Amino acid sequence: MPRLPVRPHRPFLSRSPALARARLAGFARARLRAPGLVLAAALAGLGAGALSGHAQPAAPVRDQATCGEPWAGTARIAPPLWKAQTFVPGLDGRLAAVDLPGASDGGTVTLHLRLTVDCDVPAPVDIAVASAAQGTRLTFPDPPVLRRGAVYALAVSYAGPGFYHWAYSNRPDCYADPRGTSFTSGDGGSTWTRDVDDIHFATWMLPDASVPTATASPRPSPTPTPWPTPLPGTPSYTVVDQASCADEPVASVQVGGDVWKAQTFAAGADGALRAVALPGTHTGGTTVLRVREVDARGFPAGPDLGAAVVGCGSVFEFPAGVRLRAGRMYALCVSNAGSASGFWWGYSGRTDCVAAPAATSYTSLDSGASWSRDVLDIHFKTYVLPDRPGGVPATPAPSHGCERPPLAGPGTVVAVAGAVGPDGAARRDGAPHGAPAVDRSAAEDRTVRAAVARADARPPAAARKTVLVISLPTGRYDPEPLLAKSRDLAALFKEASAYHGYKDPDARPAVEYVIYQDRVFLEPEMPPRCGKEPYDLGYLYAKHDVCRLVRQGLLDEVWLWEGATGGLLEWAVNGPEWSATYGSRIPSCGRQVAVMAFHNGIDLGYALHSLGHRMESTLRVYRPCDISTSTWPWPAVAAGCRDGTASDRTGYVARPSPANGHVGACGDVHHPPNIAQGVDGEYDYDNPAAARSICEDWRRDGSAAVKEVTCAAWDCTQTGYMLWWFQNLPGIANTSRDHRGEPMPDWWPFFFGRLAPTPEPATPPGTAEPTATPAVPTATPTRTSTVTPIATPDGPATPTATPFRAVLPLAARHWVVPAPTPETPVADRAPY
Repeated sequence: MPRLPVRPHRPFLSRSPALARARLAGFARARLRAPGLVLAAALAGLGAGALSGHAQPAAPVRDQATCGEPWAGTARIAPPLWKAQTFVPGLDGRLAAVDLPGASDGGTVTLHLRLTVDCDVPAPVDIAVASAAQGTRLTFPDPPVLRRGAVYALAVSYAGPGFYHWAYSNRPDCYADPRGTSFTSGDGGSTWTRDVDDIHFATWMLPDASVPTATASPRPSPTPTPWPTPLPGTPSYTVVDQASCADEPVASVQVGGDVWKAQTFAAGADGALRAVALPGTHTGGTTVLRVREVDARGFPAGPDLGAAVVGCGSVFEFPAGVRLRAGRMYALCVSNAGSASGFWWGYSGRTDCVAAPAATSYTSLDSGASWSRDVLDIHFKTYVLPDRPGGVPATPAPSHGCERPPLAGPGTVVAVAGAVGPDGAARRDGAPHGAPAVDRSAAEDRTVRAAVARADARPPAAARKTVLVISLPTGRYDPEPLLAKSRDLAALFKEASAYHGYKDPDARPAVEYVIYQDRVFLEPEMPPRCGKEPYDLGYLYAKHDVCRLVRQGLLDEVWLWEGATGGLLEWAVNGPEWSATYGSRIPSCGRQVAVMAFHNGIDLGYALHSLGHRMESTLRVYRPCDISTSTWPWPAVAAGCRDGTASDRTGYVARPSPANGHVGACGDVHHPPNIAQGVDGEYDYDNPAAARSICEDWRRDGSAAVKEVTCAAWDCTQTGYMLWWFQNLPGIANTSRDHRGEPMPDWWPFFFGRLAPTPEPATPPGTAEPTATPAVPTATPTRTSTVTPIATPDGPATPTATPFRAVLPLAARHWVVPAPTPETPVADRAPY
């Protein structure tokens, strides 16, 4: 049988093995998806050979199967790598056999039928096992009983020479039930990570209406553990009990008004909580840290066990102590009142920055009355007076910035050294910020209004891209004002794509967004989500028929407006050229398509900021040697440039440093070019410092003119900086040169992928509106690197194209992309 193209592993959301094992360790207590069943009962009574003696039909019937489309390729299975596909039976009965389309290299393939536990992940224990040395149909010698509506897993292992090549689809909806998906295990089926596209299968059932329904045995209520009695000689010093990982915060999240944030943790010792340090910045008003217990789901709940109030700094003290019990989960809930800027709490770039597997962060939009689960852990450190001797004495470091008035009254703007930038990063370089927060907001709005007016006066853009706009039901989600906001953002981006538009009123924009049907689609509920994982945006793609619209040339991009509830990504992209889905489960629609998520309650500078991160990543796919530097701040090798042409002076993101004689280029999204090496000026868009730069005449051949630049070049606002940064990228009629002195191409087409779309016949007018019913995708021609014969289950091998695909890893802000390999046709690669 011809060998099929090999499937790269694409995890839904990476987890450490330790975290995954810890989550699955309690599988025996998890409920099945069928009512009334628990896993222990099912394993005891519904496994192979259980409930025998019932009448069975003469022949099995085909029950569940994936779509009938040709295979997209195969996933290679060999120890310790297993693959799995989950499914939901459509009837009660016994599972007689399963078809696993694919090919063996001569060994034995084994099918492990398993139940699923939390979030429909395959359990680590088999219900039944079937093996075969030949063929692709595996038959169970004693068919196990399955329940309609429960979620089961087909886990496949292989022993012998080479691999088992299990055929996969190119769609996350090739299996119709949205609860069914694929998984990968790298440790012989003990722990699993979720994949994206379904793997082909078909189940054959022996229906039997007489199979009885198992019921769960009542479980005794746990016996409460009494509070420990302090022992004689209880220490008189505090110790660090629990803390987040040692990583530096990647950014900060704002807490203020009705918006509260929380981080859960498991106490490590019995004792009294005396203090908590929260890496972050208090910028005014009163910040309160409340300690609460959690409910059965892990969400903050119940009354406050204790509360600490600060008017400055970020260390919260509990003089009387808050009683904690070892192993119990608690929540640190933070609020701020009386300040426009609030408290900025530093968060990590990881889901496992807090060691306890169940620990995570939460957001409340109603002052702590209800909570939604976030993704990334927020930093903290607890100081406990333990009941028993042990540990190293430790006390919190003194708070910074407490020279300010201790409790500013409501509405007071406190001018303090060490204020924060727009994303909440603390200012530690001593440079004064400009106006207080309310004035900065007004300045941002003035910049937006002026840019929209300039965009309206410009000639038509070279390319028009259609965007589907969806409002999610959080924050300020009314579609009418969001439509106006979307039109303003489209105008801003048109202005941003005009090369040197800040000085050339006639510059032609490269891109102009058009809103699909000139409307905003309001979602009645958030997309599905499992645990700490991001929201399933593939659900929205299916509901609104995104891939069909893309293939027909009616759609190019998706925008989501939401209220910063956590769990949504700034951006994600998928397509045949490169992928950065970050666990969002967005499918490939045959060409590069991105989804953006914007906050519906803040100014549009943040939306441009997110688009800027996407552009950075895009250019590290297609132009890594041009955008990166040789050593600092974006080392070339990590950015994907290995030909030695990167330069600390002429790389687009270069900033003043000793390596370039203190002459920078354009900076990056977080750092303007007047922020020199050694100055911690992230998000410091209003810093008036002057620096020498070649950005406004950016060339890589050494001929660029050097100019002194300050924040006045971009109105000292985030919006202004993002427009200036975009407008210096090589665009239409640019004068930039590469390192050989050759003209630079227009970079803006890269933002949407190299491939020109080949539309399918469009749906007749009036029928292209997104619906809740997914359409069956059809094949779309794509640019390819090789042509490999693919054998389908029902016919001979036919040549089909295997597109080049650069799959990018999960991370929070900036990540490293694998090196280009000699056989790949794309010379450049890609960070967030």
